[in-house]
Amino acid sequence: MNSDIIISVLIPMYNASLTIKRCLDSLCFQYPKMFEIVIVDDGSDDSSYEIAKEYADYYDNIRIYKQCNQGVAKTRQHLVDYAFGKYVMFCDADDYFEKDALHRVYDIIANTSNKNLNIGAYIFGYNLIRKNGRKTVRRKFLTNGIYEKKEYAHFHVKGISDLYWSALWNKCYRKDMCCNLKICFEELMEDVMFNIDYLSECEDIYISDVIIYNYVQVGESLTRSPKCDNNKTIVAALKTYKKLQKKLEKGYPGERKAMMDCMYSYYRSLYCRSKKIDNKNVFRLVYRGYYEVKFALGWKWIYIELKTFIRQIYNKVKNR
Repeated sequence: MNSDIIISVLIPMYNASLTIKRCLDSLCFQYPKMFEIVIVDDGSDDSSYEIAKEYADYYDNIRIYKQCNQGVAKTRQHLVDYAFGKYVMFCDADDYFEKDALHRVYDIIANTSNKNLNIGAYIFGYNLIRKNGRKTVRRKFLTNGIYEKKEYAHFHVKGISDLYWSALWNKCYRKDMCCNLKICFEELMEDVMFNIDYLSECEDIYISDVIIYNYVQVGESLTRSPKCDNNKTIVAALKTYKKLQKKLEKGYPGERKAMMDCMYSYYRSLYCRSKKIDNKNVFRLVYRGYYEVKFALGWKWIYIELKTFIRQIYNKVKNR
C-alpha cells in the first residue's frame, strides 16, 4: 500500500479536542484515496488522542503516533519522517480542508508531472477565517502557472512575512526533496525558515488559485499561542532574525534590496518590543541589529516608516 500513496497529509496535534474532528472529517471524505493522514499527538492532556485514535481505528489510511510534549518544530520533523507519500502537505488540527481539495491537488500534480518538468512545490489559495468574517486569498503577485526560481525569488522575499508565502498549509512539497535537503524545522519561525530553505532550492514551482484550505485564526493551539516577552524571548528572536537574514542571503543572493526591506520590518518590531523590557543590555543588542539594517537601507528606512504610518492611519479611518 505504501507505494501507492501519492500525498501524505501531516497533522501536528496538541489539545485540539474541540477541532480535530472537523479537521479529520474534511479529509476522510476526500477522493482519490491515494493519500494518507499522519497524526502526531504532542503530549495532549485533553481527549484529542482518543478522538483521533477512533478515526485511525476506522480508516486504514490514518496513522497516529503519540509522544511527550516536544513542541511543534520537532513534531513536524517527526511527521515528515513518518510520511510514506511522494508528496507531503501540512494541516493544523484547528483548520480544515475544502471539499475535493486533495482531488484537485492530485489532478494538478498528475497534469504537470508528465511534462518533463522539475516542479518542487505547488502553492494554492486559502480562506482566512476570523471572528469577524472570511477572507479569500487566491494568489499573491503571480498568476496561475509554472515559475522558475529567477521569476518567483523576488516575490517570495518580498512576501516573506505574508501567510501566502510563509505558511506550510497551502503548499504541497516533494518528500524526496525534504529528505535530500535535510531541512530541519527551527524552534522559532519554523514555517518561514522551512519555506526559505525549501523554495530557494526549487528549480520550478507551480502557482494555483484553487482554494484548498481553511485557516481558522481563532483561539490557541500548538501553532498559535500568545507571545509574552521577556529577556529570553527577545534574545531568541534576535538570534532567529540573524539566522533568517543568513538564510535569505544564501538562498536568494540576488534579492538583497527586498531582503533588507523585509529585515527592517522584523528588526523594527523587535526594537519596539525590546523597549518594553527593562534590560539595557538586551536593548543594546537589538538596537545594534536594528541600526545595521537602517544603515544598509540608507534613507529608504524613512520612506518605509512614512508608508507604514500612512497605512496605519488609513486602517484606523477605514475601521471606524
